[in-house]
Amino acid sequence: DPGIDPAQNEEPADYFDTQLWTGTGSGQSLSNFSFQPDWLWFKHRNGGSDHAIFDSIRGVNAGLSSNNSSAENTSASGSQDLVSFDNDGFTTGTPSQYGSLGSNTNTIVTWAWRGGGSASSNSEGSITSSVSANTEAGFSIVSYTGTGSAGTVGHGLSSAPEMIIQKMRNPSSAENWTVFHKDLTSANHALRLNLTNAQFDGSGNYFSATSSTTFSIGSTSQVNENTKTSIAYCFHSVDGYSKIGSYT
Repeated sequence: DPGIDPAQNEEPADYFDTQLWTGTGSGQSLSNFSFQPDWLWFKHRNGGSDHAIFDSIRGVNAGLSSNNSSAENTSASGSQDLVSFDNDGFTTGTPSQYGSLGSNTNTIVTWAWRGGGSASSNSEGSITSSVSANTEAGFSIVSYTGTGSAGTVGHGLSSAPEMIIQKMRNPSSAENWTVFHKDLTSANHALRLNLTNAQFDGSGNYFSATSSTTFSIGSTSQVNENTKTSIAYCFHSVDGYSKIGSYT
């Protein structure tokens, strides 16, 4: 009885899919998905352009790059870079900030996830969050504003997240990406998505626990700077669809 069951006319590609395409340097529409994406991750394959990450909570004019610590890039607007999340794909404009969104002759990979559409307010944690959650696929997008004090954040899923990828959107100074994973040494340990460092013990100042309704964050500015916003991508395993694990 898998969570996503072909016998019930459900396929994994209804929730996650990949497209390969070549940029032309001008606006393009890609429409081969079977869903409207809520999280899009672009990468230039035949060159060194930054990764470009967008989600439906932050919107089309707010890119992040997983390979650096830069704040949210809101410089692109109008017909530049990402223009829209579409019913079955997305539309790009004339690349301005990101070569990974289709500069001429660039070969691109795009990974797309289906969330829960428009965000809803979630007050299950001590810090109110905005959440787009796909409970069937075990994936949610969570935006929250830091308080500077340890607290909990509602994630909108039906089970505890097993992996969380988090980034400060508008920190006072550049902050690294932080990754929580269930198979690290303890819940206090974390990884840096944009660095090559080994896991580190955050002593509860980063992530410290997850539950079926919330995840816990400490007081460090990298996950919880006062008045500054963060985005977090949360995952748990779903039979027939996804598995969060590790290997040696």
